[in-house]
Amino acid sequence: MVEKLGKHQDAIKNYDIAAKYNPNFAKNYLEKGISLVSLGQYSKAKENFNLAIKYNSNIIAEYEAMFKN
Repeated sequence: MVEKLGKHQDAIKNYDIAAKYNPNFAKNYLEKGISLVSLGQYSKAKENFNLAIKYNSNIIAEYEAMFKN
């Protein structure tokens, strides 16, 4: 992922492009939200987290499960 390289702005641009092609892909919004938090853009991050949950109500639990294993 681009944001792992510390290039959050580039990651956000890529997430925006991806959303045009697959606007219902919840993970895209979750990852964009994480990049936005890293940039201190909490309001925009919250909007993206809410979209992620809208498109996949289990996404937070799925994400947490990834880190437990």
